Amino acid sequence: MKGDWEIREYFDKLKSSAFKLDIGLSFQGQTQMLFFWGGGFGHGTGMCQEGAIAMAGKGYSYKQILKHYYSNTEIKKLY
Repeated sequence: MKGDWEIREYFDKLKSSAFKLDIGLSFQGQTQMLFFWGGGFGHGTGMCQEGAIAMAGKGYSYKQILKHYYSNTEIKKLY
């Protein structure tokens, strides 16, 4: 498998491909179990993608959405 989308689709539409996979082997060295350790959603940055989309659908601006998720930040134009 290649890429985030293909991995997520293969494993029953996972919300994120941010996971660690450990393979449990039998005494004979054959794969016996797969352990998935989740890393969370939203690329680990604290923004819920589905929540941000829902807010946008309700008419919130990108600045309002960013302020909601990152309340102690300032948005500046640097160029």
